[in-house]
Amino acid sequence: YDSNNDVLCFRFQHNQQHAADKNSKTIDELLSALTEFEEFTSRKSFARLNTEDIVAFREHLRSRASKTSSKPLAATTITHKLAHLKTFFGWLMDQNEGRTIKRSVVD
Repeated sequence: YDSNNDVLCFRFQHNQQHAADKNSKTIDELLSALTEFEEFTSRKSFARLNTEDIVAFREHLRSRASKTSSKPLAATTITHKLAHLKTFFGWLMDQNEGRTIKRSVVD
């Protein structure tokens, strides 16, 4: 656990509310995807994340069952979760905090 992750999440949320002018439902979905990713990585410090962490999470989503049924997650659900993470990691890189992640993996 790295408390700096919480600071970065707060700054990201603030950015999305004010600078990006996202609505509250979108922000909730962004934060939900980010929380799921953090849980998957055992709350690994964002500074220590790498490309393999993102690839492994994508594979995890592809094999995970839905929380409301035993069926696999729908492709659109996976796409939305990954798009939300792309938004976060793009912002993180712009803050010079995502140095260990290749931008091409996020894109």
